[in-house]
Amino acid sequence: MYGWRGRIGLIVPSTNTVNEPDFYRHLPEGVSVHVSRMYLDQEAHRESDDLDELEKMTADADRCARSLATADVDVIAYGCTSGSFMDGAGHDAELEAELEAISGVPTVTTAAAVRRAMEALELESVAIATPYVEELNTRAERFFEGVGFEVTTTDGLGIDIAGSDLDRRSHGAQLPEQAYRQLAAMDLSDADGVFLSCTNYHVTDAIEYVEADLGKPVVTSNQATLWDALRTLEVDYSEVGLGTLFDR
Repeated sequence: MYGWRGRIGLIVPSTNTVNEPDFYRHLPEGVSVHVSRMYLDQEAHRESDDLDELEKMTADADRCARSLATADVDVIAYGCTSGSFMDGAGHDAELEAELEAISGVPTVTTAAAVRRAMEALELESVAIATPYVEELNTRAERFFEGVGFEVTTTDGLGIDIAGSDLDRRSHGAQLPEQAYRQLAAMDLSDADGVFLSCTNYHVTDAIEYVEADLGKPVVTSNQATLWDALRTLEVDYSEVGLGTLFDR
């Protein structure tokens, strides 16, 4: 039986092509993942100045949570970073509570998972690297400062859509090498650790090299979400090996 140690129900934006493969590659033996997608109109989102399409997408999470509950999953992971931080401190926990009430299943959101990961690593200050436009970078800073972290610096690639990797203008088209170079060009001297934001930013393969070469513990959206889901399942994750976080 698939998922004999535990089943993760994963909710992702419909355009996301990275989160699901990242989970598949790093799941412990006996843990399975089952995915539901929130519809994101990528062209409308690309043209939106006020992030209306992200708001509409997040509203579709309720349907996804109900659907995943019918697959008898043991934990639900809401796999969208901006969708769980965009309304500020507390939105991550509110969304977890809402989806858990709808599904009857313990739920983690990416922004809350990242917050917990930073706490587990005992970080007080972080440098944030993203593929985002400036407005989302500002919201990320506001969220993490609002939950008690000092943001020392933020850098975004200025890409305005969380689209598929078939679209060169999309978050999903960026490779781990891009994330490594992005962080290497930033001033990390005042940061206790670094956060690579976006579940559709292909960065997990860069974690080992960033920690080894730049000397900072790394938190990424997909890494932290998987870590938090496995903790919720109470499954041993020591074999996963996605950076210092998985030693916690």
